[in-house]
This record gives sequence, C-alpha cells and structure tokens, in this order.
Amino acid sequence: MLSSHLRIFGALLASLSLLLIGVGLQNTLLGIRAGIERFSTAETGVVMSGYFFGYLAGCWAAPRTIIVAGHIRTFSLFASLTSATAILYAVEPTVWSWLALRFVTGASVAGLYLVVESWLNGATTSEQRGGLLGVYLIINLGSIGVGQQLINIAPADGFILFAVSSVLVSLAVVPVALTRTSAPAPPATPALNLARLYRVSPVALVGTLVSGVTSGVFWGMAPTYGLLNGLDTFRIGNFMTIVVLGGMILQWPLGRLSDRMDRRIVLIGIAGALTLVSITMALIDPIAARSLFLLLSFVYGGCLLTLYAICNAHANDAAPPAAAMEVASGLLIVFALGAMSGPLVVSWAMTSFGANAYFELTATAAFLLVVFAVARVVVKAPVPSEKTGDFEPVPAGLAPPPMSSEFDSPASQITGVECH
Repeated sequence: MLSSHLRIFGALLASLSLLLIGVGLQNTLLGIRAGIERFSTAETGVVMSGYFFGYLAGCWAAPRTIIVAGHIRTFSLFASLTSATAILYAVEPTVWSWLALRFVTGASVAGLYLVVESWLNGATTSEQRGGLLGVYLIINLGSIGVGQQLINIAPADGFILFAVSSVLVSLAVVPVALTRTSAPAPPATPALNLARLYRVSPVALVGTLVSGVTSGVFWGMAPTYGLLNGLDTFRIGNFMTIVVLGGMILQWPLGRLSDRMDRRIVLIGIAGALTLVSITMALIDPIAARSLFLLLSFVYGGCLLTLYAICNAHANDAAPPAAAMEVASGLLIVFALGAMSGPLVVSWAMTSFGANAYFELTATAAFLLVVFAVARVVVKAPVPSEKTGDFEPVPAGLAPPPMSSEFDSPASQITGVECH
C-alpha cells in the first residue's frame, strides 16, 4: 500500500515535503531573527500573527484561483510568492514589512495546502484515503521537524538561511510540474454557519478555538520564549523539533483511544494534561533542567498538536456526512481566529509578566477547555457509538490543512442533529 501511494503520488508528496521543510525553517528563523533585529516581544507577536491572517485569506482565495488557473499553475503561483517572501525578509527586516510578508506567506501556504490536499483527495477512493492520510501525516510533520534542524546549518543573523528556505520552496515546484497524475476538478466553496456548527458540537468548536490559540502561541512565539530564557539557536531548534515529533507520534494512539470512548472525555484528558505540562514547564528552567524540559516538550507537542484532529473527528460524529465540508471549513475559520489572537495576546502577556507567560497562557486556555467540556459531559449524553466514525489524523503543523480531509464531500446544511 505504501509503495503504491508513493508511486502514484510521489511527486505531490515530494513537493509537499520540500515546501514544508522550507516553511518550517523560515518560521523558526523569523522568531530568532526578530530577537536579533531587536523587535520587542509585542512587535514579534504582531508580526507572527500576520501569518494566520494571511492563511485565512488564502483559504478564501485559493479555490477561486484554482478554478481560473488550474492546480499546477496555482501551485506554481503560491510557491513563487512563498519563495520570494523568504528572500525579502532578509532584505527589509522591519516590523511592518515583515507583517506584510507574513500575510503573503500565510495566504500562499494555505493555497499550497489546498492544491495538494484537493489533488490527493480527488484522485483517491475512500478505501485508499486512510492509508494515504497516514503517509501524508508523517511527511507533513516530519518535514516541518526537519526544517527546525536546518536552523543550525548557518548563523541566524545572516542571509544564508533565508536563501535556503527560498530555494527549498522553489524546488517544490519541480515535482508537481513533472507529475503525470491527473489533476482533479476544482474544489467547491462550502457554505458557512458558525452558530449552527456550535449548536451541533459546542465542545468541538470551543476545543478548536483553544487549539488555534495554543497553536498560534507555539508557532508564533516559541522561538521568542527560547531567546528570552537564554536558549541558543541549537536548543531552540531541538525544542521545536521535539514538540513536532510529539504531535506526530502521539496523535495516532490518542486518536484511536477516542474511537473507543466519548471523544469529549479524551479531549478533557488531553486538555488537562496540556494544562499540567504547561504549568510545569513554566516553573522549570529550560537550561538547568534540560532533560526534563525536553521530555515535557514531547508530551506538550503530543497534546497541543492532537487537539484539532480530535475536535474535527468529534464535530463530524455529530454532523451528517453530507455536511463534512461545511464542518471542516467552519472549524478552520475558528482555528484561524484563535491562531491570529494567540501571538498577539501572549506577546502582551510576556511583555507584562515575563517569558513564562508563554506557557501560562497555554495552561489557562487548556484549563478553560477542560471546564467547558466537563460541563457539556454533565448535561449532554455522548454521540451514540454507532454514529461515530474512525479517527483520521489531521496534520496540525503551521496550520491545519484548509479543508481537512473532506475536499471531495458536498457542502450542505447542518440540520436535524443533536448537540454534543
């Protein structure tokens, strides 16, 4: 099965890997370079939030671009924009120029994700999709993890790392341009109604918001947290890599556990663990207690990067199958809203209360999810087991894929379902 996936979709997956290695490197590099350029913590938060504003805009614009230009031209367009911005960061290192570039990067990455995922989903059957998604998950988070390690190949205060990021993204165009796999029909643009989605699954919606906030905090401000605590570039890269590995490895067992019981209980457990781990990490010195800090980082990543996938599964359990695209789109918007606010709020908190506010904010958000989910469990019965589907992992890298794994599902209204 793996060999057939790689034979048929190897070019697309190779392009995705090169893209995410380059973007993963760029994301961590910007956080470190912002400190070198003497951006304040608040300014860094504003800059890093620009990515998620752009990501949401890209999810709106990319389907329309695919309709006009097709998959390959759209991929080439957004890859070129991502590559160009990687160079321009080094040319003009100011707050406002970086904010604009981050917006373009976020919009472009959303478009690239959409092209690859819609292509993969449109060219596979439902029987093939589960195995392909597993390969996709490994490539997605694994490539981002590799990108974190490239931060060590050259000084962060120079031009080389920006050039490496740009080259990797540019090279991502080559496999797609040469692929023989036929592109599918353009994706549909689904209807959205967040109020209705909340009525269907309050825990999934609130959990997705929390996932967005905490993910935005991590991807946007983790390098800044490291710098403020005296970590060098090598240790910051290791911290980022281990968090990503935790998300990649723990997503499967936690997801399978959620198949066997009320997913809300699993979400309570994950959010509770994230609360405790974040509090502990806020209390220890990441240099003096290095081994403990890295061990906790693995668990932190496993909890942080799994929340979105299980919220997605829980929402789809409660909604009719025909509404899968509307559910995925609504969750994406809620995630993006949370991710936009995360860097802004935590940068203010770190400025006011110190670097450890990074973990304290994460702990607070996760604890609020625990309280809300417990209240829902008390007042509402779980989704009947016969209505729950199997967990499918959703990559939660620099942002979740634009439409999760439901590109090929028709959009419809969410009606006639119970709240959970």
